[in-house]
Amino acid sequence: MTLLAGEMRAERAENAQTYLRRDVFEARDKATLQRLEDVERDNADKEKAAELFRRQIIVGLILAAVPAVLAMVLAVNNFIASGGQTP
Repeated sequence: MTLLAGEMRAERAENAQTYLRRDVFEARDKATLQRLEDVERDNADKEKAAELFRRQIIVGLILAAVPAVLAMVLAVNNFIASGGQTP
């Protein structure tokens, strides 16, 4: 029995070195999950901001392109109306 008790003590000491206690593991796991949620939330916010910026750029390009195209159409129309002569 003494030998068995000694082996059990040795196994407990080895297990304490190898494995985490449940409460320590749960605390680490909870902290890791919280950090992961924070990273995911931050990533989602950045994606939304990037999407809004892209949308603003596209609208700006369209608003700049429409008058340019209309000016080109008007210039071609005036050129054709004047018989192909420049002033």
